[in-house]
Amino acid sequence: MLEKLVTVLVPTRNRPRTLKVTLSSIRDCVGARTRTIIGDNGNAEVTGKLLRENNDFGLDIVHLKNPSGYTYDKNLSLLLAAPKTDWLCVLHDDDFFVGRFQVPITNVLSLESVDFVFSDHWVASDLGIIDENLSYESSVHYGRDKLTEGRVSDLEACVISQSVCLDGYFVRTPVVQAIAVDLSLAPLADSRLMLDIAHKTNGRGWYIRDRLFAYRLSEVSGTARGIDQILLYKILKETRPISDRSKWLLRRRRRRQLWYAMRYSVKRLRILDLLRAIS
Repeated sequence: MLEKLVTVLVPTRNRPRTLKVTLSSIRDCVGARTRTIIGDNGNAEVTGKLLRENNDFGLDIVHLKNPSGYTYDKNLSLLLAAPKTDWLCVLHDDDFFVGRFQVPITNVLSLESVDFVFSDHWVASDLGIIDENLSYESSVHYGRDKLTEGRVSDLEACVISQSVCLDGYFVRTPVVQAIAVDLSLAPLADSRLMLDIAHKTNGRGWYIRDRLFAYRLSEVSGTARGIDQILLYKILKETRPISDRSKWLLRRRRRRQLWYAMRYSVKRLRILDLLRAIS
């Protein structure tokens, strides 16, 4: 059973409305009594009240209450260290699983030659309404429409080309627990983490064409607030790919990202920060 194989990790911060949907989707799609660890770097009483009122949603929930002042990146680091199951899945508190996929996912996770699994996904509004047109456009934009169901020969290239979402993925727990989250890269430590995971599991990835979860376009998401383009360039600059295709894709993405970083630095009067990142 899938709920015996995987622990779902949910980082949250003061979003009970969307967290309620996230937790309900874990119960409905992964299975009742699924071990779910909530990493809370907001008001823990808000989350606690939600859990009490809904009887833990029928899940096996552990509520990790972060010390005051903890950032998302520290929260994620604590979460990744906690599971003891063979696999873990990260699902943010504003996203949610869709459909019933216990059997196909369980079959894939049972393959000894697979260490990382990702899927296509829906795009939903802040209210959780799925937009089919935007979902299709996202799949085309990030090249997921061109991926073949099954084994991925160059997972690192998929990550560099941004085909892999930063949540909704499944990874073997020992693999990710052997990687230290670089807290100096906050708030983009998860971007670097995904590159490190891809590096370690290259050739052992698996792609599922079905859309297993919905990515919610939240008004308070990191994307909506604006990504630090200089820091993202720094992460790409320090990445060392291991395949020829990855090298080519990384060079192309670095050039594009440098242009974004230049415009970003001018608008925010951070030209010196950009020069330091380039040097």
